[in-house]
Amino acid sequence: MVPTLSKWLFSPLGIIIAQTYVACSIQTRNAYSAFISISPPYIHTAYNLGLTPLKTFFLVEIPLVWRSLLSGCVLAMSRALGEFGATLMLAGATRMKTETLPIAVFLNIASGDFSLAVGCALLLIIFSIFLLVILHLLQQRGRLNVKGE
Repeated sequence: MVPTLSKWLFSPLGIIIAQTYVACSIQTRNAYSAFISISPPYIHTAYNLGLTPLKTFFLVEIPLVWRSLLSGCVLAMSRALGEFGATLMLAGATRMKTETLPIAVFLNIASGDFSLAVGCALLLIIFSIFLLVILHLLQQRGRLNVKGE
């Protein structure tokens, strides 16, 4: 039996759908710009050496842009971490069922529990700083490798 749409939406799966939808645009744009930046002679050389398009993709293109793809994943995760609107519309705001940190901040402020709301907001800030540090380290390593070559 196929689950109805309402079972998907107002459940934890609705959170995943909303956050994936919002974060995919960031990752897609980042991946597009990374793959466009690959110099065509690399791909043509791989074809001339007998690699199929699929092998060229995995053995040539992915190794050239893996840092950019990983940076895009970190940015997409950062965006999904703070998602409020789409999550609220697709998953609702049910405590302990479809509650994410941004929704917890909203619910705790609405109920008057400001100390818990501030605690949730501080957790969001800490996660965001952690992700920004990871992104900075990825970008620093990428610059060092380019200069060292």
